Amino acid sequence: MDNRIESSWSKDLRMSYNPMEFLPFDYRRVFLAMNRNAVSFLLIGGLNYFLVHKPVTTQDIDLYIDDSTENRHACELALNDIGAEWGRRDEDWGPVNAKNRGWLSGQSVFCLLTQFGPVDIFLSLPGIPSFSEAKLRSTTFDVDGESRIHLMSARDLLECQLALPEVYRKPERIQHLREVLKNAQ
Repeated sequence: MDNRIESSWSKDLRMSYNPMEFLPFDYRRVFLAMNRNAVSFLLIGGLNYFLVHKPVTTQDIDLYIDDSTENRHACELALNDIGAEWGRRDEDWGPVNAKNRGWLSGQSVFCLLTQFGPVDIFLSLPGIPSFSEAKLRSTTFDVDGESRIHLMSARDLLECQLALPEVYRKPERIQHLREVLKNAQ
């Protein structure tokens, strides 16, 4: 199956594109592992913005997951499948398959390295009251005929940006998302 989509920027260029051709890492393997383990997640951050809105560079994949015990465990298994490494401190950095079940708890963000590139797992997000509400507003994207993923909505991407301290906000992204939402009305 062809995974070409029409994004706002490809429409401006009067072309369609295969976004996976532009990525420095094989994110398909991350998506496959998440889906194989039935992880409930939303793609957020720069890669979401890249796929739907504008061609921006990104060096990692940001996933917002449902923070239930069962889903965190499924995510732990998926991260094990892709050779992820993580540690709370340098001393305990290592493969996640060596960690006790339940390690994916106790903080809101986990920054990991995998065989296929860096992955950040978010258990909560500023400006987003609940995962379930955000998932209802999400859209789906067929990565390669095998992996369907949920993309966080433009509205929620904007809410996340606006909830950040000003020093961390991306003004160009905020402006673009506001324009997208205005044009959608």
